[in-house]
Amino acid sequence: MPPRKPSTPPQRSTPSRAGVKQPVPALSRLCLVVAIATLYLVAQGSEVVKQGQRSLVDPHWLRGSSYLKMSWNWVKLVLTRGYALITHMSVSGECDPELAMASKCHVQLCRQGRFAFELSEAA
Repeated sequence: MPPRKPSTPPQRSTPSRAGVKQPVPALSRLCLVVAIATLYLVAQGSEVVKQGQRSLVDPHWLRGSSYLKMSWNWVKLVLTRGYALITHMSVSGECDPELAMASKCHVQLCRQGRFAFELSEAA
């Protein structure tokens, strides 16, 4: 029996400028799409906060949603109520004007401080 040649799976390729074909993995394209979508959603969430409409998409009294979650809720509002999406992306490096608190317990811990010290007099 003649030896079998190992089979290689066919690769998709795209022509480069020089006319030489180079493989383009589908996973890297998927990662690029996910990264751009995440960046867009975070930019949309920061724009919602900047416009003062956070209460429409983050009804939790402690403001516990992330910018990604708020922007996803905003996209759902756009589809149901006709609000506008952003057309230009910009993400600010400033601090969040309304910091999120995870729970009532977290709020109490923040108000108490991380460490409690007691001073006692030495005899």
